[in-house]
Amino acid sequence: MRIVVLVKPVPDTTGQERLGADLRVDRAASPTVVNANDEYALEAALKLREAAGEGSVTLLSMAPDTAPDTLRKALAMGADAGFLVSDPALAGSDTLSTARVLAAALGRIDHDLVLAGADTSDGGSGTVADRAGRGLGPGAPDQPDRVRPARGAAAGPGRRDPGAG
Repeated sequence: MRIVVLVKPVPDTTGQERLGADLRVDRAASPTVVNANDEYALEAALKLREAAGEGSVTLLSMAPDTAPDTLRKALAMGADAGFLVSDPALAGSDTLSTARVLAAALGRIDHDLVLAGADTSDGGSGTVADRAGRGLGPGAPDQPDRVRPARGAAAGPGRRDPGAG
């Protein structure tokens, strides 16, 4: 099974975050870490790969060019590869733009399953993964409570986004 995990570098939540002159989070003011909920998704992907006895786990992130240092931690957790989409023109993107960029990148990566954290500590909207999934075509993604291996696939009871269609 080929699993892609969406990961986002976020400011460390030690209370050092601050806004810059442009009223956006000053990402240079504090060190970045992998978003905690994305780490949970990565751990789930690694467990699925282990249970299947084969497969790959690939990271995908849209972030500034400082992100590789943070993504190395996620790679060290056991991911096989990673892709970073970075361009100064993407700085400050809203959730819809971010989802569109990630969907376009996902369209270029062979995968069977995409996992992501429920939300991020620096935004909290929880809509990017859902919107990115919708950008891949029909069939909105589920938001499962848990994921478990099921005969060569992944299954998980969850709730369907009521806005899916």
